[in-house]
Amino acid sequence: MTGPATEQREHTPDTWGDHWLDEVTEPATPAFNRPTQLAMSSFAGPARVLKRLYSFASTTPGKLFGVTLIVTVALAAAGFSMSSSSAARHDDLDTLLSSTEPMSNAAHHLYTNLSLADTVATTGFVQAGVESKSNRERYNAAIDAASVAATQSVVGSSEEDERVRELVTFIQRELPVYTALVEKARVNHRAGNAV
Repeated sequence: MTGPATEQREHTPDTWGDHWLDEVTEPATPAFNRPTQLAMSSFAGPARVLKRLYSFASTTPGKLFGVTLIVTVALAAAGFSMSSSSAARHDDLDTLLSSTEPMSNAAHHLYTNLSLADTVATTGFVQAGVESKSNRERYNAAIDAASVAATQSVVGSSEEDERVRELVTFIQRELPVYTALVEKARVNHRAGNAV
């Protein structure tokens, strides 16, 4: 029973039906010129890496990794921002405590004591008769405190702030003039003249 279907064939390259697939022939002219081949060989590696990264990013573990990376970068940026903000606030606080606050405090005491002295002096003129000893002591204490506060405001200012120094010098120069005017008004008040 040897028929054409059961006939054994020899397994040689000549008998294979797809032997033409195994032959590799060089093209007569290359498909790409030299610069194109150089560019393709240069960018083939990074393109392959990008393709693999994209393939990985489209998987579930890749998506989880991407989200984790984004959250980590966002937290690091927020931490850096808060750190910078905290450092800036700390510098501003140091400036406030070293120069601005002492000067502001002294200026506040200067204004308060000058207002108190003016109020006490004016109250003494409104009252009938001679000014009381307690009013006189309050007035003198307020003038003394104002003089000290003026000096402290200069000490609290920076050396480059000439305008503050000019203003405090003006106040210190005019303070004796003010007290002299108050004393003159007291003399006129005691004499019965209009103040």
